[in-house]
Amino acid sequence: MYHNELEHRILDMYEKEQPGKCQLCQMCKEKCKRNNLNLLPNPTGVWFVGNNYSRQKKRVVFVGKTAIGQPGGQDSFDGSRTYLWPTNHKYNSMFWLYTYRISKIVFHSEEPEDIAMTNLIKCNTGSDKDITNDDIKSYCIQQNQFIKKELKILLPTHIIFYTNRFYDNFLKYVFDNSNFDDVRSINKFNMPWGEGVGYIGNNKMHFLRTRHPERAKIDFVQHVSDWIIGTS
Repeated sequence: MYHNELEHRILDMYEKEQPGKCQLCQMCKEKCKRNNLNLLPNPTGVWFVGNNYSRQKKRVVFVGKTAIGQPGGQDSFDGSRTYLWPTNHKYNSMFWLYTYRISKIVFHSEEPEDIAMTNLIKCNTGSDKDITNDDIKSYCIQQNQFIKKELKILLPTHIIFYTNRFYDNFLKYVFDNSNFDDVRSINKFNMPWGEGVGYIGNNKMHFLRTRHPERAKIDFVQHVSDWIIGTS
């Protein structure tokens, strides 16, 4: 069930592109099988697009690495709001908790309706961690371009890639053209921090590539919030 026009357009795009069923996805599955790897039975798309997202001056999309476990299906727009967003459910994932805290600082709201969330990779071969190999990355990001097709609809001004350095070689395929600088590691824990600007068509998108929130220290929240607020 979609909540707004952007979620509706995302579902229409999935209906057309058939993630998990299209020819390239079938080729990916076959290659994984030959390597004794099992992909998720259902690919996971956009978690949700907030009802206030399109009206924000800064339209922020948070991008995880890949789904874990057995998610999927068309109920993610409802399920993410009801079962995963921390104000509605005591979920212990730092992916959700830290994103909630960042959104609260930037948009002064505890609800998920000001942002959008998705994953860079729509499938996974690990039940409890990201073990995505370069073949899967190539099929999903470079060839199928699912994340790019999502961003063409969402048109964010700011993107937060929670991907550490493990996907850096593939970030260029998310955009028509981009520049990226792995500028530094910050704080005493050497948190990876890279900044860039990408374009899809004439649409400019600032992006930050940093670590995944899982096991990140609490100052992660303030660093990312400050970047969103201070970058325009």
